[in-house]
Formats: sequence, C-alpha cells, structure tokens
Amino acid sequence: MSSLYRRGNPKTGILWYRAYDRSTGQKLRFSLKTRDKRVARYRQAEHDKKLALGRLGPDSGLTFQGAAETYIAYCKRKNKASTWKADQARLQLISSKIGALRILEVDPPKIRACIDQLAAEKKYTPSNRNRLLKVLRTMAKWLLFENQIHENFTQGIPNVREPKRERTWLREDQREKLLKIAQEQNPTTFPRIALGFFAGLRRGEIAHLEVTDVDFAGRTIKIQPKPHFNWNPKWLRTRTLPLNPRLGKLLSQIAPKEGLFFKGPNGRPVIPSEEPLKHLYKQIGLHDTGGDAWHVLRHTFATLYLQAGGSLWKLQRWLGHEDPRTTAEYAHMAGVYDKEINRV
Repeated sequence: MSSLYRRGNPKTGILWYRAYDRSTGQKLRFSLKTRDKRVARYRQAEHDKKLALGRLGPDSGLTFQGAAETYIAYCKRKNKASTWKADQARLQLISSKIGALRILEVDPPKIRACIDQLAAEKKYTPSNRNRLLKVLRTMAKWLLFENQIHENFTQGIPNVREPKRERTWLREDQREKLLKIAQEQNPTTFPRIALGFFAGLRRGEIAHLEVTDVDFAGRTIKIQPKPHFNWNPKWLRTRTLPLNPRLGKLLSQIAPKEGLFFKGPNGRPVIPSEEPLKHLYKQIGLHDTGGDAWHVLRHTFATLYLQAGGSLWKLQRWLGHEDPRTTAEYAHMAGVYDKEINRV
C-alpha cells in the first residue's frame, strides 16, 4: 500500500520516508524518523495495517482543539519537552480563536485570518508569526498522514519576510573599555567575553570548551564535536584557530586540570546568559545589539581582524562559515573594499 525510500545528505543524516496514495489521489510523504531500515519497515507495516483495518479516517466530530491536543500528545512521545511545550503554547493561542470549529471545516482563509488577528493583538514580529505558521504546517502534515483531514489547511499561506538587521560590532576602544568593566564587575563572565573577542567563538562553543581543546604550546584552539555532551558545532565542522597571546595567558590562569573551562554544579556545560552582557553594553553606550548579544563579540573579532589586513579566506575557516558570502559581509562592515580600491 505504501513505498519506502531514503532521503537526506550525510551532513543532516539520511532518514527513511514512506509515500502512499490516498483515496483522493494525493500522494503523501512522511518521515519515519529513523536511519534503520528494519525499524522503517516495521513502522511502515504498522501504518499499512491500520489503513487496511479502517482505523485511520476522518472523524467528523473532531474539533480543531481536539486535533491539537491529540497532536501534542503525539509530540510528547517524539520530541523533547522544550519543543512540545512551545508548540502547545502556540496551538493554545490558535485554539482560543478557532478551537470550536470542526477540523474538516478549517481551511487556509480561516487559518490566515486567525494568524493575522493574533499577530495584531500580540504585536508579533515576523519571526514569531512564522513560528506560529510552522507549528500549524507540521500539525497539518501529521493530520494528513493520520487521514484526519482531506486538504492541508496551511496550503498557500506564505511566510512573512523578515527584515535583515545590520550587524553590530565594537570599535577597538569600545572593546578595551568593555573588557576593563567586565574584569572589574563580572570576573566570571570576563573569560567568556575574551573568548568571543579574541577567538570569535559562538555561545555554545564557549560553553563546551574543554582544557584538552586548547594547545598552549602550539597556540591553537580546536572546536570539535562532544559526543559525551551530545553536542556538535554548527555545520558539524571541526576547525582549528590560532590562540591569541592575550587570550592564552588568561585561559592558562583559569584552566582546570581536566574537563570544561566553564561548568555548572552538576558538571554539565552552562550556556552563558545574555543579560549580564547586555548590562555591560549599556555602560559603554550600546543599547541595541541587533540580535544575539554574544554575537556582537564575534562580529567585533571578524571586523577588527579584517581592518588589520587579515585574510578573508582564513577568517572563513576560523569562524566556521559554510558560505563564503557570509564572511564577505564582514569585509563590507570593515570597509576593506573601500581601502583596496585606493591601491589600484
């Protein structure tokens, strides 16, 4: 009744999918969420058995709220708590508007009107509105798979384009001022800030940095996967970057005998909070960080490096960018192209 196939790539993982034709002639594809072919065949057989017994079919009395609760119950078994709780909160908002409607009566115009109304009431940003729509799309896909609806009620509803925010970075004098204030007022955050300023590390990379990742003799820092913490760097890339002498001296003073540089009471990594850093930014006159406060340190590292005449190719490798165009944006910020034209 259904066919089995694989889809994906080595970076994101190759998963098994099932495809089958519904009575309406529409072909559905659904992930089996496994890389094991035997598990995929078992789940395929279970679904085909339900279809054959007629246990899958539209429930004419099912309301949108009831469908949402059933979907969340499914998510509780499949997803981590932080994910399904966020989805549950968003679906409860939508249920407050159209929860009493039968699920078979819900269509794209009703969903669009509901999302627009919530976005106006809650003053949603484009990203928040798009997250709301993403939850509905996933729920609709699951309901189609369970044969509870005939048509996707999110079909044709586009995402709202999010305005691109300019990257914020600090001048060298601002950087030194921030480091001085951080060292005096917040000694625990100071080493983390230094890692952002002098190595361009992301928040997760700072949190998972171990003493074995830093080669003080060879003056290098290695960013690599940490399977014992179930953590991987972005794009699953292992990279090595040079250790700034100033940063090396600081890390050698706080280096533990083994394990993480920064760990919580339970010995696990602690992702640094944005609030202490935002408080320090305000003291140097920076009130809008343009996004993640910790990324300002990364932007500053890249921009000041290019202003000093650094290589764009090396910077891409050190920052771990997949696309060279992402790194090239720092060249515009640093005004490198304007300086190069004077040499022609």
